[in-house]
Amino acid sequence: MANPVNPMVSTDFDLVAQWANSFAAPIDPNIVSRVPIDAPISDRLQKYRRQDNSLAAVFTMLTAVNFSANQNGCFTEGGCPPDLSPDKERCSVVKHSMGWKAGLTDVALTATFGAPRGGLVASQLDGKKFANEKALLVNLLYQSTRESEEWHIIRGNNTGCQLNGLETDVQCCCDLSCGSITKAFMDQQIMLMLAVGVKPTAIYAHPMIIDAINQAYMVVATYTYTAPQGQDEAVLGVYGNRIVTPAGILPLVPDHRFTMDNMGSGLFCGDIFIMTEIYRGQPVLYMHDQIPLSYLDLARAIPHCTSEQFFVWQHTALINRSCPDPADVCNGLHRRICDVGVSISCGTVPTPTVLSYY
Repeated sequence: MANPVNPMVSTDFDLVAQWANSFAAPIDPNIVSRVPIDAPISDRLQKYRRQDNSLAAVFTMLTAVNFSANQNGCFTEGGCPPDLSPDKERCSVVKHSMGWKAGLTDVALTATFGAPRGGLVASQLDGKKFANEKALLVNLLYQSTRESEEWHIIRGNNTGCQLNGLETDVQCCCDLSCGSITKAFMDQQIMLMLAVGVKPTAIYAHPMIIDAINQAYMVVATYTYTAPQGQDEAVLGVYGNRIVTPAGILPLVPDHRFTMDNMGSGLFCGDIFIMTEIYRGQPVLYMHDQIPLSYLDLARAIPHCTSEQFFVWQHTALINRSCPDPADVCNGLHRRICDVGVSISCGTVPTPTVLSYY
């Protein structure tokens, strides 16, 4: 796979000028790493990321490979090899913009804010020190944009300026109707994928569903832990971030942005996404950028002549080259198990707010 274009080191000077003067400069993640990023799926897809200057991501999908007679590839001496006829389908996904803006809008307030009581200055957050207030805000802008991308990867519904997320794009293969998950059932679903030549690479789900998978795989053994007397710190319980399946060891990728339906009386339902991120050596799930994550300093914004405005943004699309036929949801490269039940005793269930999604 070709490496994405980096306009800051490109020999195409027109491209460098375009990004630097019009669209801003791509961000080096190493300089905005002071604030933790909660975007596990986006993190997994970073290594597959692609970039070009097109408005849409255009690609082909292999929908079928038709063989003539003698599918084993042998032929008589002096004859011709058997035919192989691939069927391809051309697809395109429109790229959309996402990002956040911030600013220092009152110099006097910022100066006053810089020497508060208690020794905490404006350029500190959770004990971390930043060069100044602007450095802090740029880190928060980068964090917010990355986590917005994660939200779109999962929940985007392809309307307006939203990306096409997994909950929209990957259809349900089987519905458990809020029943519990078992290891045997999970293994069977993965074997169905293997039966058609697909080897999954990861399992995505809400942390509550990941815990249910852990519980299902732990019933085969009993674990106990005894803390030594006098030890004041110990890790208790069992938590797995990988499971052994017929397809090998698959990582469990939890993200709290996946939808969980509250059925009442402590019963919640969510989905399991058995994902194939790479197929035959090629990435099939990745981000395709026109404008990579970039920083733009607008300096003084009229009419606020003493204010400073800046933002972090990107123009991108989520590419899922999995299911060539939307009607044939069970023969794609991904498999979605719907309505896995999780029972908890929690009294009054809190009502989530939009803050929990970022």
